[in-house]
Amino acid sequence: GSAPVGRSPTGRPPTSAARARERRLAELGVIATVVIWSANFVVAKAAVEALGPLTFTSLRYIVATATLFLLVRWRLGPVRPPRRVALTLIGLGMLGFGGYQLLWSIGLTQITAGDSALIVAVSPVLTVLLAGVVGMDRLTPPKVLGALIAFAGVAAGYLLAIVTGALTVYVGNW
Repeated sequence: GSAPVGRSPTGRPPTSAARARERRLAELGVIATVVIWSANFVVAKAAVEALGPLTFTSLRYIVATATLFLLVRWRLGPVRPPRRVALTLIGLGMLGFGGYQLLWSIGLTQITAGDSALIVAVSPVLTVLLAGVVGMDRLTPPKVLGALIAFAGVAAGYLLAIVTGALTVYVGNW
């Protein structure tokens, strides 16, 4: 098993050097995630063009499923939810992840990787606002402020890319 949170494998509290090392490792993990996520749109666009949306989505789903099963088994040992729950989880996973990925892959055949990244970046903001409008969540001032800040960040990044010439906007894309 693993050590309890806040303890080293020996059971003693971690040293300041160990905490600093863990923090650096976590920060590197965040940077790696941002780099991988950023490259995702360009790589996925090329893969969809080469393989087609259905093949790309199927391969991505199979690799992700196998990876997650292996990670869960490694970290938690054998996990077997009740049959009724397992079938529900499989169905929801196929609908949520599989459906989303397939529709996103099809969308990539019609728009640029940059536009795809913009839509994905704005979707959490739109989700919060839509949930408030339809009454599924209460739009509090901090939530609205957070949505505005997030949208401003996306817009600033998009405008910076246009101004620096890293992104060309074509009227036909809108």
